[in-house]
Amino acid sequence: MANDNCIYLVYSIDDGADWANYVVDILSQVGLDVRCVELDCSGALPSSFTRFHRGRVVLLCATPGFLKSLLGGESDSLDRFVNQRHPSTPSSIVLFLCGPLMNDFNEVDAQGQRLSDRFPGLSSWKTVEHENLSHLPRTVCDLVKEVTKIKPPKQPHREMANETSLSKKPSKSKIRTKINFKLVPEEVRCEVNEVANVYNMKKNQLSAMINELFV
Repeated sequence: MANDNCIYLVYSIDDGADWANYVVDILSQVGLDVRCVELDCSGALPSSFTRFHRGRVVLLCATPGFLKSLLGGESDSLDRFVNQRHPSTPSSIVLFLCGPLMNDFNEVDAQGQRLSDRFPGLSSWKTVEHENLSHLPRTVCDLVKEVTKIKPPKQPHREMANETSLSKKPSKSKIRTKINFKLVPEEVRCEVNEVANVYNMKKNQLSAMINELFV
């Protein structure tokens, strides 16, 4: 069973380790299982990392090094992982501003693109500034409760469709009869004609014999 209290914490390997340790400590005290993911200087996540599991809150620890790696790095792996969140689910991103401000996400990166354009859902993210650190546990916990209430969409009536298709299948006896029995109309028609011809010939012979007897 998946741990509903598990969240991801993404931090810069450049200057975010201390912040990450502190955040893990305070969130663990409220029963959250925090899994840390490093962001290197090029803006890339570890090569072994495959995705953020659906229904999990992602906490981005936005230190100056975090912002610098996004602006100067060549990798867009964080963008792809964050932006792949399912469109039918509410935003599950918390941006913890540890120095940078929201306006800093309007800066242009080395490829000439604004950070705010790279993260289309930025305006819907929950934000907490480091001055309001005491609000972080409540913000994260409330979001965890919100996203865990969203159940993945069920496959529409798959089991019912399977049962219906099975009920419509013909029995084995009928299938066997259809496979083994081959009706050839032309052959049957020929056989019927032959029987009719023999019958007519016998009838004519019998009539001739009766006529000879009474002549």
